Amino acid sequence: GVMRGGDPVAGAVYAPVVGDMYSAAAGRGAFLDDRPIGVSGSDELATALLATGFSYHIGGERERQARRIARILPRVRDVRRSGSAAIDLATVAAGRVDGYFEAFINSWDVVAGVLLVREAGGTVTSFDGSALDLEAPAGVIASSPALHDEIAELVQD
Repeated sequence: GVMRGGDPVAGAVYAPVVGDMYSAAAGRGAFLDDRPIGVSGSDELATALLATGFSYHIGGERERQARRIARILPRVRDVRRSGSAAIDLATVAAGRVDGYFEAFINSWDVVAGVLLVREAGGTVTSFDGSALDLEAPAGVIASSPALHDEIAELVQD
Protein backbone atom coordinates (compact mmCIF):
# COMPACT_ATOMS: atom_id res chain seq x y z
CA GLY A 1 0.00 0.00 0.00
CA VAL A 2 1.03 3.56 -0.68
CA MET A 3 -0.04 6.46 1.53
CA ARG A 4 0.09 10.18 0.92
CA GLY A 5 -0.63 12.55 3.79
CA GLY A 6 -1.87 9.69 5.95
CA ASP A 7 -4.38 8.45 3.36
CA PRO A 8 -4.04 5.33 1.22
CA VAL A 9 -3.80 6.18 -2.48
CA ALA A 10 -2.81 2.87 -4.08
CA GLY A 11 -2.70 -0.73 -3.01
CA ALA A 12 -2.37 -4.28 -4.20
CA VAL A 13 -2.79 -7.60 -2.42
CA TYR A 14 -1.78 -10.91 -3.95
CA ALA A 15 -3.19 -14.18 -2.60
CA PRO A 16 -0.66 -16.70 -3.92
CA VAL A 17 -2.49 -19.86 -2.87
CA VAL A 18 -5.45 -19.04 -5.13
CA GLY A 19 -3.68 -16.72 -7.58
CA ASP A 20 -5.92 -13.70 -6.92
CA MET A 21 -4.58 -10.18 -7.46
CA TYR A 22 -6.56 -7.40 -5.83
CA SER A 23 -5.81 -3.76 -6.61
CA ALA A 24 -7.20 -0.30 -5.97
CA ALA A 25 -6.37 3.34 -6.55
CA ALA A 26 -8.06 6.17 -4.68
CA GLY A 27 -11.15 7.30 -6.57
CA ARG A 28 -10.83 4.58 -9.22
CA GLY A 29 -12.48 1.54 -7.65
CA ALA A 30 -11.32 -1.86 -6.48
CA PHE A 31 -10.55 -4.86 -8.66
CA LEU A 32 -9.96 -8.60 -8.50
CA ASP A 33 -7.68 -9.26 -11.42
CA ASP A 34 -9.34 -6.97 -14.00
CA ARG A 35 -12.92 -7.21 -12.70
CA PRO A 36 -14.52 -4.55 -10.48
CA ILE A 37 -15.46 -5.78 -7.00
CA GLY A 38 -17.79 -4.62 -4.26
CA VAL A 39 -18.49 -5.43 -0.64
CA SER A 40 -21.26 -7.81 0.36
CA GLY A 41 -24.81 -6.56 0.44
CA SER A 42 -25.49 -8.53 3.60
CA ASP A 43 -27.48 -6.73 6.26
CA GLU A 44 -28.12 -9.59 8.71
CA LEU A 45 -25.51 -10.24 11.36
CA ALA A 46 -26.86 -13.76 11.99
CA THR A 47 -25.91 -14.83 8.46
CA ALA A 48 -22.65 -12.87 8.29
CA LEU A 49 -19.31 -14.55 7.70
CA LEU A 50 -16.53 -12.62 9.43
CA ALA A 51 -12.75 -12.81 9.22
CA THR A 52 -10.30 -11.99 11.98
CA GLY A 53 -6.76 -12.34 13.13
CA PHE A 54 -5.19 -12.74 16.54
CA SER A 55 -2.49 -10.66 18.11
CA TYR A 56 0.87 -12.18 18.87
CA HIS A 57 0.94 -10.21 22.14
CA ILE A 58 1.01 -12.63 25.04
CA GLY A 59 -0.87 -11.83 28.21
CA GLY A 60 -4.01 -9.76 28.63
CA GLU A 61 -4.72 -9.34 24.94
CA ARG A 62 -5.13 -13.09 24.43
CA GLU A 63 -7.83 -13.17 27.10
CA ARG A 64 -9.62 -10.18 25.50
CA GLN A 65 -9.50 -11.94 22.13
CA ALA A 66 -11.02 -15.09 23.64
CA ARG A 67 -13.83 -13.08 25.25
CA ARG A 68 -14.44 -11.21 21.99
CA ILE A 69 -14.70 -14.43 19.95
CA ALA A 70 -16.96 -16.02 22.57
CA ARG A 71 -19.26 -13.01 22.30
CA ILE A 72 -19.24 -12.91 18.48
CA LEU A 73 -19.50 -16.58 17.47
CA PRO A 74 -23.09 -17.13 18.69
CA ARG A 75 -24.26 -14.02 16.81
CA VAL A 76 -22.81 -14.71 13.32
CA ARG A 77 -22.76 -17.55 10.81
CA ASP A 78 -19.04 -18.17 11.35
CA VAL A 79 -15.58 -16.64 11.77
CA ARG A 80 -12.57 -17.40 9.58
CA ARG A 81 -8.86 -16.79 10.14
CA SER A 82 -6.57 -16.78 7.12
CA GLY A 83 -3.47 -15.48 8.86
CA SER A 84 -3.18 -12.41 6.62
CA ALA A 85 -4.87 -9.10 7.39
CA ALA A 86 -4.26 -7.91 3.83
CA ILE A 87 -5.99 -10.95 2.32
CA ASP A 88 -8.83 -10.76 4.86
CA LEU A 89 -9.48 -7.14 3.91
CA ALA A 90 -9.30 -8.00 0.21
CA THR A 91 -11.95 -10.70 0.69
CA VAL A 92 -14.20 -8.14 2.41
CA ALA A 93 -13.72 -5.85 -0.59
CA ALA A 94 -14.69 -8.70 -2.94
CA GLY A 95 -17.79 -9.60 -0.90
CA ARG A 96 -16.41 -13.06 -0.09
CA VAL A 97 -16.74 -12.34 3.63
CA ASP A 98 -19.04 -9.77 5.18
CA GLY A 99 -16.64 -8.20 7.64
CA TYR A 100 -13.23 -8.23 9.27
CA PHE A 101 -11.94 -7.17 12.68
CA GLU A 102 -8.57 -7.32 14.35
CA ALA A 103 -6.89 -5.57 17.26
CA PHE A 104 -3.21 -4.67 17.49
CA ILE A 105 -2.46 -4.52 13.80
CA ASN A 106 0.32 -2.67 11.97
CA SER A 107 -0.17 -0.14 9.20
CA TRP A 108 1.86 -2.18 6.70
CA ASP A 109 -0.57 -5.05 7.22
CA VAL A 110 -3.68 -3.04 6.36
CA VAL A 111 -3.02 0.01 4.16
CA ALA A 112 -3.67 -1.75 0.83
CA GLY A 113 -6.67 -3.65 2.20
CA VAL A 114 -8.25 -0.56 3.75
CA LEU A 115 -8.13 1.16 0.37
CA LEU A 116 -9.60 -1.92 -1.32
CA VAL A 117 -12.54 -1.99 1.10
CA ARG A 118 -13.20 1.74 0.80
CA GLU A 119 -13.02 1.66 -2.99
CA ALA A 120 -15.35 -1.37 -3.00
CA GLY A 121 -18.02 0.58 -1.10
CA GLY A 122 -17.24 -0.63 2.41
CA THR A 123 -16.73 1.09 5.72
CA VAL A 124 -13.48 0.96 7.68
CA THR A 125 -13.04 2.34 11.21
CA SER A 126 -11.14 1.78 14.40
CA PHE A 127 -12.69 -0.45 17.07
CA ASP A 128 -14.49 2.46 18.71
CA GLY A 129 -16.05 3.53 15.41
CA SER A 130 -13.82 6.56 14.95
CA ALA A 131 -11.79 7.30 11.85
CA LEU A 132 -8.94 4.84 11.42
CA ASP A 133 -5.47 6.26 12.00
CA LEU A 134 -3.40 4.35 9.46
CA GLU A 135 -0.19 5.67 10.97
CA ALA A 136 -0.96 3.73 14.19
CA PRO A 137 -4.04 1.51 13.84
CA ALA A 138 -4.94 0.04 17.23
CA GLY A 139 -7.82 -2.00 15.86
CA VAL A 140 -9.59 -2.27 12.52
CA ILE A 141 -13.18 -3.05 11.56
CA ALA A 142 -14.06 -3.34 7.87
CA SER A 143 -17.42 -4.39 6.47
CA SER A 144 -20.39 -3.58 4.36
CA PRO A 145 -22.01 -0.36 5.63
CA ALA A 146 -25.18 -2.19 6.73
CA LEU A 147 -23.29 -4.43 9.20
CA HIS A 148 -20.63 -2.05 10.44
CA ASP A 149 -22.30 -0.65 13.56
CA GLU A 150 -23.38 -4.10 14.76
CA ILE A 151 -19.89 -5.52 14.31
CA ALA A 152 -18.42 -2.50 16.11
CA GLU A 153 -20.72 -3.15 19.08
CA LEU A 154 -19.64 -6.80 19.25
CA VAL A 155 -15.90 -6.12 19.28
CA GLN A 156 -16.04 -3.65 22.18
CA ASP A 157 -14.43 -4.88 25.40
